[in-house]
Amino acid sequence: MLKKKNIPNLEELIHSADDLGVKFYICQICCDALGLSVDDLIVPNVEIKGVSTYMKDTMDAHVNLIF
Repeated sequence: MLKKKNIPNLEELIHSADDLGVKFYICQICCDALGLSVDDLIVPNVEIKGVSTYMKDTMDAHVNLIF
């Protein structure tokens, strides 16, 4: 459906955001709970942070998205 409407897919959107300088962070506990490693992610240059650091940084951020 996205292709039909000329909308970029998720991977293209992520790479476009990376090109624009968007920083990607993921909480370590989320990775552990989901059984993920950095190698499993399609997000380039992602930084894994501990829970307290992640929470502190998201409190200072303008946007925080949780999937």
